[in-house]
Order: sequence, then structure tokens, then C-alpha cells
Amino acid sequence: MTARTADVVIGAGPAGLAVGAMLRRRGRDPLLLERAGRVGESWQSRYDCLHLNTARWWSRLPGLEIPRRFGTWVSAKDYARYLELYARHHELDVRLGVGVESISPHESGWLVESSVGEFEADNVIVATGYDREPSIPSWPGADGFTGQLLHASAYRNPRPFAGRSVLVVGATSVIQHIRRGGRGAPWIVDLLNRKPPKLAAVALANKVARVAWKLMVSGQCYSAKSAPTALAGAA
Repeated sequence: MTARTADVVIGAGPAGLAVGAMLRRRGRDPLLLERAGRVGESWQSRYDCLHLNTARWWSRLPGLEIPRRFGTWVSAKDYARYLELYARHHELDVRLGVGVESISPHESGWLVESSVGEFEADNVIVATGYDREPSIPSWPGADGFTGQLLHASAYRNPRPFAGRSVLVVGATSVIQHIRRGGRGAPWIVDLLNRKPPKLAAVALANKVARVAWKLMVSGQCYSAKSAPTALAGAA
């Protein structure tokens, strides 16, 4: 039997939940389909030391603040809890454990085929993200490599690598977290990247964020001439 609904959102991660909440705000009743068994599942299964790269007040979704008890730099597990709170707060209809198999034009709308049946919808919003599936390049010589070749998605903590030499390929925020997470174990990390990482810009942005928050909560105002002095002192 085919179910009928006006709006189907595929994916109940941050993007899908935010879309669903804004549709609810406009009086619509979207249906969210999520293949995982719980909201925020991908955030629950990341490496142990993962925290958001942006401060709590910049990381909230529309319509609900992240609880202050989660701290300034929210951990992945706390962010997953926030996503669950967000879904309940906005009373979103999230169907968990439902995988979408195909989307095709159908009459005046769309036909969504899923693991639990078909849905007819006027509008379909795909919010599954662009990097859900891990991918390791086919490097020449990889077949003869006698060590362990591990994708970052399978990494949890540095304990299994204690006393071993580790080559980290890439300079994304994930890789920087992994490198910092290795401080608690005697492992050696080399960074190999084709382009120079813009780490200084990220560090400066984080410092600016901390200073801006202090100014906001204290009620102080600075002119353009005095602001650099405040930033330098906070650094």
C-alpha cells in the first residue's frame, strides 16, 4: 500500500531535522525517513575525542539552543543528544530504520520507494549528506603494504597504535582531531597533504569567537581601534 504525504525529508541528521522544523513552523507536517536506528546515529559512532569545530552558540539549529551544560565546544555524543532533543522539541515525525531505495517522478509529484513501502509526496528533500560512505583511494602498492590501512571513519582512539609509527594522510578538521587525540599515547604521526593546511586561520577564528562571546556576555563595547588590543590580550 502506498502512503500519501505532502513533504518527505530523507535523512534525520542536522540538515534534515532543521528542514523538518522549518516546515513545521510553516504549518506543514513533513515525514522524515532515517535509515539509522536513532536520530544522530552518525554522531554517536565517531571517534572518542570528536568535538564540534564551532562554538556552541554558532552550532545550534534554528528554533532551539544547544544546552549550556554541553559546554563551549560540544562533544559529538552531546551533539547527538541535542539532535534528539531537537526532534522531540519540534514534534517531528521521524521514521527510524527506514532506508530509501529510489525516488522517481510520479503523476504530479514523486514516488519514494523505501524498505517499509512506498510514499507519494508533493515535495522530496534529500538531506543525507555528501560524505556518508568512506572511500580509500586505490594507491599503487597498497596491496603489498604489510601494515594496517585504516580509514578515519573506523578510528576511535590512539590506544591500538601505541608504540607504532603512523602516517596520517590529509589535513582536514577530522585529521587534526586525530592528531591531537594521539597525545595520550606514544605514537608518531606524520602529516602528508598535497596542499598547505589553513590551520592558522582556523585557530584565529576560534580565538575571535571566544573574545566575541566574552564581549557579548559582559556587555562591553570596543571601537575599531581598541578591538585589536583586546584580541591580542586574549590570545
